[in-house]
Amino acid sequence: MNIQKVTTDAIVPNTSFCIDVSTTLKVVTAATTSVLTFNAAGAALATVTFTVDGADTAEKLLNAQKITTYLNKVIAQIMGPNGNQKGVYELIPSIAEFHTATGIVHTGGTANTALITTAIG
Repeated sequence: MNIQKVTTDAIVPNTSFCIDVSTTLKVVTAATTSVLTFNAAGAALATVTFTVDGADTAEKLLNAQKITTYLNKVIAQIMGPNGNQKGVYELIPSIAEFHTATGIVHTGGTANTALITTAIG
């Protein structure tokens, strides 16, 4: 799965990272983040963190939960018993498309301001 690097609600050109979703160990939600943990090369653990915004604490948590749900759905489609992925899945083709696919919103902000950053670590 290819994940675009996002900073300040915008895709950073030419900085995406690709992960092997078959090594996903878990996807968890925290207050303002959804964190996907996977095995990187060898036995090393790595994470992809999606940080969100929202009008208040509840909306931020809901946005993080929506991303976690979406990630689990995408991974199941790719890796499930009927998975037939033939190429690299583009998780964030654009900020607007990602917002639509996940259902995340920032009711107190402008359009496309709910996903603040993505980071691999």
